Amino acid sequence: MKPIITVTDNNTLRSLLTAIPKHEKTKETGQLVTELERAEVIPDEEIDDDVIRINSYFELEDVQTGQMIKLTLTLPRLADFKQKKISVLSPLGVALIGFKQGMVIDWVLPGGLKK
Repeated sequence: MKPIITVTDNNTLRSLLTAIPKHEKTKETGQLVTELERAEVIPDEEIDDDVIRINSYFELEDVQTGQMIKLTLTLPRLADFKQKKISVLSPLGVALIGFKQGMVIDWVLPGGLKK
């Protein structure tokens, strides 16, 4: 399934990616570029409320452990895990942006693959 991204989020993320110096780019920046290239970009007013986008608050369940986590997806400068705010450039942020509530996604963490 393709991610669904608003025009505003698409523009914001592309500007963010362009501003990152080459020596600071990570695997996740490359993955986000790939996600944006394959995304369906739609007008902001057409996005469903259950699609995760920048500044979305959501609950996440680890399928293997059943652990529930409540998070907000933010831009990197606003990320603060103590405040439950994760960066769109984190492995989880890249995996979630543009996908709908209730979906099962895979993401790779340093400790391995998670669902």
